[in-house]
Amino acid sequence: MTAKFCLATALLCLTLMPQEVSAQRFYASGANGRAGGFARKFQNGGGAAGFAGRGRYGSAVGGAVATPYGGGAFHNAQLTGPEGGTLNTRGAGAYKPGVGAFRQGQFSGTTANGGSGSGTSGFKYNAQTGQGTQATSAQFTSASGQNYGGSETTSWTKGQGGTTDIQTDNHGSYDVDWAKGQKPVVTPVPATTPVQ
Repeated sequence: MTAKFCLATALLCLTLMPQEVSAQRFYASGANGRAGGFARKFQNGGGAAGFAGRGRYGSAVGGAVATPYGGGAFHNAQLTGPEGGTLNTRGAGAYKPGVGAFRQGQFSGTTANGGSGSGTSGFKYNAQTGQGTQATSAQFTSASGQNYGGSETTSWTKGQGGTTDIQTDNHGSYDVDWAKGQKPVVTPVPATTPVQ
């Protein structure tokens, strides 16, 4: 599931590759940490309309801060390709030593020929208990109307291993048990039939 999520996002990004026409960046570093950020407007020559007030084909912003006491980051982008495809993506994350971390992100997009996709990804880790969870899901529809995608949910405890639940639209569902020191055990989950 994670590979499909990354591949689909990368393909959408490649089809939307605009040339940058304006950018602003900042960066600061000192004894107590670092901070940085960016803002960009994108535009290709041509006549297609994009987002009003954000450049003809879109914009992107982001920032990050890191200190000995913790840190965080965010990004947000809305892009429109010259042939009509779109990509919207946003995410944020933070961490604090000894406490934990989180990350949350999502994307949605369309292709010029009528395909579409969307997905989410999230991560939480509690450093005090050593427990964490991660969940990722994505759904895609091709221009011909075929649906595919799925989800993956993982839970673990530091030093002990964990479990992963994988559900796909077209290739079945699986549970994976990956206890520390053991080979992962993959168990197909039987399809459920509705009760009549």
